[in-house]
Amino acid sequence: MHLTSYTILLILSTWLLVLRCVESSLFSYSETSITQDIIWVYSNSSTLAHTDNNFTPVFYNTNIVSASNLTQPNEVGLKGVLYNQDNTNCGSEPLQDPSLPSALPRIALVNQRNDNHCNATLIDSIIKAQAQGAIGAVVYGPDVFQNNTNQPPMVPSGTNITITVYFVGEHVGDELFHKIVLYKNVPPSSLGTVLSVKPYVRLLLLPPSAGGINAWEITLLIVSILLVTSFLASVIMHWHIWRKRKRQQYLIEQGLIPIPVEMLPMGKHIFEEAQLEATFPKQTMTDNDSSNRASSEDQPVCVICLDNIQIGALIRRLPCEHEYHCKCIGL
Repeated sequence: MHLTSYTILLILSTWLLVLRCVESSLFSYSETSITQDIIWVYSNSSTLAHTDNNFTPVFYNTNIVSASNLTQPNEVGLKGVLYNQDNTNCGSEPLQDPSLPSALPRIALVNQRNDNHCNATLIDSIIKAQAQGAIGAVVYGPDVFQNNTNQPPMVPSGTNITITVYFVGEHVGDELFHKIVLYKNVPPSSLGTVLSVKPYVRLLLLPPSAGGINAWEITLLIVSILLVTSFLASVIMHWHIWRKRKRQQYLIEQGLIPIPVEMLPMGKHIFEEAQLEATFPKQTMTDNDSSNRASSEDQPVCVICLDNIQIGALIRRLPCEHEYHCKCIGL
C-alpha cells in the first residue's frame, strides 16, 4: 500500500511538471521582433505574397523596441517593402524611387546618424517617412540606444505621427541597409513584352505577445490532460481493488466471512450440505475395504494428514477415488 501511494505521488508530481513545461512553452512571452525575407513583385501586381523560397528569413529580436506611445501593429504584424530613406534630400517631398512600385505598402529605414548634413531631428525623419506614404519606420543609429541600454529616444506626443516606429540596434540597421542596396541593384526579369518581376526586401514588424495559444495547442493540451487523468483513474481504481481484496483475504483467513464464489477456481462450485451428502456421502471404513488391498503398503492413507485410515473411521471418497478423513477436508 505504501508503494502504491508513493507511485501515485510520483505520477502526480510528473503530471504537474508536464503541465508546467507545457505552460511555459505555450504561454511564453515573446518580445518585439522583426522578420526579414525576400519577395518577388510582378509589374502588374501589388501583392507581397510571392516569397522567395530560396532565401531563409532572418529573425531579429535583440535591441528591437517599438515607440510605445505611437501606433502599434496588430497581432499578425505589419508587412511592407523596406526602402532606405534618402538623407541627401532635406525636404519632405514624396518618395522618388522609380524602382519601388507605388502601390506596395512601404516601411522606411531611417539612418539617424550624427553626420546627417540636413541636421534633421528624429521627429523630422519620421514625419518625412510618413509624408512619403510609409506605413512604418525602422530607425537606427549610434545614438538610438545610448549607454548600451534598451531605452530608445522618446517620441513626444503632439507630433501628428500616426505610423508605427521601431528602433533597432546599429548592427541590425546596417545589415538591413546592405540588403536594400543588394536587391535594389538587381534588374527586373522580363517575363514577356509587358510583364516583369523584381525582388524586394520585405519586413514584418511583430509586436510583443503574451504567448496566446491556437486551436491545435488547445486540442493537444486537452488530450494530454484526458490521457493523464485516465491513467491516474486507472491506477487509483486498481489500488482500490487491491485494498479490497487484501481486506477480503484477511476476513476469510480469520473465518469471519465464507469464501466468495468469485474467488473459487474456474469450474468449481460450493456444495450445499444436502447436495454434498447426496453426491459424496459419509462412509465408514470397514474390513472389506481394507481387505481389498493386496499388502499393508496398500492400506488407505488420508493424503491430508498422511495417517492410515483405521477401520471404523468416517471418510468420504471423492471423484479422484481417494479416501479422506471427514475432519481433514472439513466435510
